[in-house]
Amino acid sequence: MRTGDMLGWSTMLLGMSALYPALAIGFLLIASFGMWARQRVDGVGGDMHEAGIALTETCRLLFAAIAID
Repeated sequence: MRTGDMLGWSTMLLGMSALYPALAIGFLLIASFGMWARQRVDGVGGDMHEAGIALTETCRLLFAAIAID
C-alpha cells in the first residue's frame, strides 16, 4: 500500500470518527494490522490486503450498530 493511499484513508476515517466516535477504534485496528503484517509476513500483499479490508468493514459495521443502538 502506498503512503499516499494510507494517509488518504486515515484522514477519511478520522473525519468520520468525528461524526461517529465509536468508529475511532477503526483507525487503531488499521494501524495495528499494518504493523502486525510488516513484522510477521513482510508487508501487506494481495490476500493480506483483502483480509484487512474485510476486517475493517466488519468492525466498522459492528461499531456503527453499537453507536446507533
